[in-house]
Amino acid sequence: MDPLKEFIYMPVKLASEWLAGKGLHLQIFGQTSLLSGQNFMQSLRALGCRALYHPFGGDIHLFHPADEKNSQQEKSAQLLALFPGPGVEFDNIMKCVHCGLCLDSCPTYRESGLEQDSPRGRLYLMNAVWRGDMTFTEDNVRYLDRCIDCRACETACPSKVPYGELIEKTRGVLKEQFKRPLVPSALQNFFFRLVLPHTGRLKLFSNLFKIYSYTGLRQLITKTALRRVLPGVMVKGQYMLPVFEGASFKQKYAGTHHPAGKNIGVKTTLFTGCVADVSDHEVHLSTLNLLLRAGCEVEVKPNQSCCCALQVHGGDRETGRTLALKNVEVFSDSKAQKIITNAGGCSAQLKEYHLLFTSAESETQNRVRRLKRRLPIFWSF
Repeated sequence: MDPLKEFIYMPVKLASEWLAGKGLHLQIFGQTSLLSGQNFMQSLRALGCRALYHPFGGDIHLFHPADEKNSQQEKSAQLLALFPGPGVEFDNIMKCVHCGLCLDSCPTYRESGLEQDSPRGRLYLMNAVWRGDMTFTEDNVRYLDRCIDCRACETACPSKVPYGELIEKTRGVLKEQFKRPLVPSALQNFFFRLVLPHTGRLKLFSNLFKIYSYTGLRQLITKTALRRVLPGVMVKGQYMLPVFEGASFKQKYAGTHHPAGKNIGVKTTLFTGCVADVSDHEVHLSTLNLLLRAGCEVEVKPNQSCCCALQVHGGDRETGRTLALKNVEVFSDSKAQKIITNAGGCSAQLKEYHLLFTSAESETQNRVRRLKRRLPIFWSF
């Protein structure tokens, strides 16, 4: 009889004795239809065993507990250096109970229908990396890359698996361990490290896009037969381009702005971001004017930097830490009671700065926590 069937159909008491006699416990890689998922997990819990369903198939593996413990400790020690910050322990991956409630909320799973493109499928990949059981290859990296980090799965998850933090830390390891093609990697590093953190270079690109909008090429691509000839990504990109201003909002409106009345309400400071700082100025200006009309004092810091969301999402955690530290320095000196941002992505990243630093850096952590307490997003403020 197949070993798994022999194990499953044993009475609980006999199965316990069978396992104890072998000095083993069971890990299962690959889905099984022998029992329903609920009954199967209940059977294993009754035996004091641990089950891992791997969505990409595989065999049954029996491990001696002592050997597995020593191996796991060794692998974890090697990987811990790649996961700085107190953040989320990778043991939290095991909170996933395979209920599937995340599937309908995941845009990539709805598009492809592949388990590998689902949150729980990616959690298995992350777990395999954390345990040291898998190395990155083109076949498995593409599923991690396709995640857009929207975190809709976190809202749907009854077990509160911190998926977003886990995928971002895994991408940090991915950047260290997996060699990507030269050109895409160089372009990513160029924009993440040499463009987005620097206001002057952002203004240069903003002016170039502004000139491009004056040439009429945008309308030529979207409103003529060219849209059928050119790549779809290029055509769709024309509709997504913001209105570039060719100037920096934080430099143009630097300083403290006071409301018209004598009574000053909440003292605020406005976070302008990176690309948003050189585009769509009417959004920032409307925010500024609305705060002033509400009686708030508004400070605009000219030396604030990129929030580092794109860098962290892309796995460049080192650049992310550098930018986070700069913003912590800038806003820690502010006397504002609230830090206002009108961009959801920036707000989410600012609130997670603490995940980029180790607990040993206690002073930095304290400053980040104080910053976080002042961070309502604009429409919730």
